[in-house]
Amino acid sequence: MSTAQKRIAFVVASSSRAVQLLSFLHEDAARAGFLVSVFCGDDVYQPLKDFFEKNNITRYPLVRVPQKSALAVFNHLRYCTLGDFKNKYREQFRRQDFATSGFFLPYVVWPISRILSLVPFFRKTTFWDGLEVRLFGNHPRYQEIFAQARFDWVAFPTPVLRSASELLLFTAAKKAGLKVTAVDEAFGQFVILPVSFRNFDRIFVWNKHTVNQAMQFHGLPEKAMAMSGPHRFDSYFKDVVPSREAFYAAHGLDAQKRIIGFVLSGVDIEFAIIDALSERIKKGEFRDVQVLVRPNPFMSKAEVYASRYAGVPGIVVSDPQAPVAYEGFTVLQSQMIDLGALLKYSAVNLSQASTVAIEGAIFNTPALYHLFGLDYVEESVTAGREARHQEAARREKYDEWPFIADVIATGAVPVARSMDELLQMIDDALASRSTLARERKLLVEKICTYTDGRSGERIMRALIES
Repeated sequence: MSTAQKRIAFVVASSSRAVQLLSFLHEDAARAGFLVSVFCGDDVYQPLKDFFEKNNITRYPLVRVPQKSALAVFNHLRYCTLGDFKNKYREQFRRQDFATSGFFLPYVVWPISRILSLVPFFRKTTFWDGLEVRLFGNHPRYQEIFAQARFDWVAFPTPVLRSASELLLFTAAKKAGLKVTAVDEAFGQFVILPVSFRNFDRIFVWNKHTVNQAMQFHGLPEKAMAMSGPHRFDSYFKDVVPSREAFYAAHGLDAQKRIIGFVLSGVDIEFAIIDALSERIKKGEFRDVQVLVRPNPFMSKAEVYASRYAGVPGIVVSDPQAPVAYEGFTVLQSQMIDLGALLKYSAVNLSQASTVAIEGAIFNTPALYHLFGLDYVEESVTAGREARHQEAARREKYDEWPFIADVIATGAVPVARSMDELLQMIDDALASRSTLARERKLLVEKICTYTDGRSGERIMRALIES
């Protein structure tokens, strides 16, 4: 088969970030010589229909599988049997899942898995891999597709297969003898996430730390790991962001004022921080500053923040899921570069140990972590209270988690341990953007490995040559 005939199929289940990455990654794939197809559901396809048709991307329906299906139960049982709960980081995630999952997971799956784990045979990954493919790898729709279009690679946007739909496609691809790959879009998930990581033929990761964590915590083979740098930062390294004027106009910001960017994690202390910043604005202590709040689309309720701070002077709440369009970019690309613009044009970025500190450092933007007040509960907000409480509980001693500790160790991101300390750090950052510039440069080099914005090219070149 010639290079021009090689085929790759991207899997896009529901993650908005996966959809956004596709808008850039398909270009890298096409330039490498791949014929590009996509597996996705109607909820993804309909908004992107014009994009698919314009770029000649063949779409195959992603079979929807209920989260309470036999495959989903099997996945929980597999993880709970294989899971190393001596790993305190993943144990915190497990407690969070159990607290919000109702009766079935903690009182049915967990006891059964504990019994199975006593038998060495059931603690072998190869057993579960083989059983999974035999039980779920024969879906007739996927058998038909794979018989018609023999893909060289089936590419997942992350090695974390969260949905039963993704798992079904993965097992079907394995059953058909296809090669499967994943692009690790996050940082640190091999340490903490309470899921079973499958044995992909190739996993592209950011750095050597991730390779070591995948081997240590999941026994994944080193030969399957490839360091390509963080693909979702490619556009940032190339400075592909809208102009300051376009960004300010898109969010209704005051062009005469600087921005404090606040990327939320979903813990309730963030309400108190916004309130404190609002109070300083009201008192005139932040005369040339406004706060742009970006809720986490998975943990934070954007509508709660939007209604709570509607009309509050100096506080602007964005909706990361809302359509935004910048001239010269598709809607998908616009959503992705919108975050880049926030990180670039902010005078300082606030988060609770988020990777946005790394992304902002690419633009030499100061960043601060807040790690305090996890026992704070905003009683007036009832939506998702239990999930928010568990999210806060697992973040206790967050700075001890290996991947976060790596960031903090560079000295590039000061950590506030109290509200007063955070407000003082904000004042310091607003006073001088150049402080810690050298440390931010070292942070990017340490975590990203490559800083040339060509991660996507490396990924596709490696796949086309395999």
